[in-house]
Amino acid sequence: MHQHREVRSRRRRVAYCLAAAALGLVSASAVQAKTPAAPAKVPGATFDLAGWDSYLGGSESSQYSSLDQVNKANVSQLKLAWTYKTGEGQPPHFNPVIVHGKLYILTPDNALAALDPASGKELWKRKYSGRVAGRGMNYWESKDGKDRRLFFMMDGMLTAVSAENGDPVATFGEQGGVDLRKGLDVDISQLRPLQTDNPGRIYKDTIIMSLPAGAYDYASAPADIHAYDV
Repeated sequence: MHQHREVRSRRRRVAYCLAAAALGLVSASAVQAKTPAAPAKVPGATFDLAGWDSYLGGSESSQYSSLDQVNKANVSQLKLAWTYKTGEGQPPHFNPVIVHGKLYILTPDNALAALDPASGKELWKRKYSGRVAGRGMNYWESKDGKDRRLFFMMDGMLTAVSAENGDPVATFGEQGGVDLRKGLDVDISQLRPLQTDNPGRIYKDTIIMSLPAGAYDYASAPADIHAYDV
């Protein structure tokens, strides 16, 4: 049993090192992007594919980056740039985001951390009381760039925290969160929290959330679509 744990631990360390190596080569180009990926204003508008500020790369879910520093000619030359100790636990299936020179990740102990993508230095780390949904999060900023927020799901609550330090945004919902059950056309007093791994999509100043779907009844999986003012 002890041997199996050591093997799993080595695999986790290898995965983190490989990820850091790749980030070490591409981070310089990523940090150069002056603005995060902007949502399209009209159908067919051009997306900024150099950033990765939302789940799956951007509001268009392209899972594509136009950065070309790593290519077929040099991919075999990747070397370890840095490592970051995330702690013990099952590695989360979480899509990090990188914007304005910061890399945001979820650690195995259910904490969000902001790192310097060039060095791997931890800028801040915040552990929350609820379970953070596993797929990822989204980034939003005000037009003047002074208000920067991260949005993610936590125990059935759409949650907003400051991208600068991880503190809850008290002006969003109720002390930083919105209960997804509110707004349903049913009595929600007996409904369990509607946790979903889908982090939603941001369009301008609106975040659009799809509620859980596919279960046997409306109460547990209403499949409604809600939109909230960020």
